[in-house]
Amino acid sequence: MGELEQDPRWRLYNQFRSGTWAPGGELMIETQARVVTGMERLRIDYPGRSIAIFSHGDPIKVALMHYLGMPTDFIHRLEVGPASVSVVRVEDWGAMVLKMNEAA
Repeated sequence: MGELEQDPRWRLYNQFRSGTWAPGGELMIETQARVVTGMERLRIDYPGRSIAIFSHGDPIKVALMHYLGMPTDFIHRLEVGPASVSVVRVEDWGAMVLKMNEAA
């Protein structure tokens, strides 16, 4: 992480996630679109099924933020702990966050 801390883009990325690319990466909104699109595809491909998705914390956070209607710039307002469990019910009518950051 030392190399990233020296990169001025890293500080800006952590202050303005919706409009700054991660050094060598993507915009957080692109991450959010990728994760949510994948979740929606799973919903269509496996109707009525429960599906477990495993990921790093930030992709989980931005998926939750999408379904909660929060902007990605608020990413530091959510905690997603290691090995925690969040549950989102995604239906044709929309989605509901049922659990967030619960101990596994």
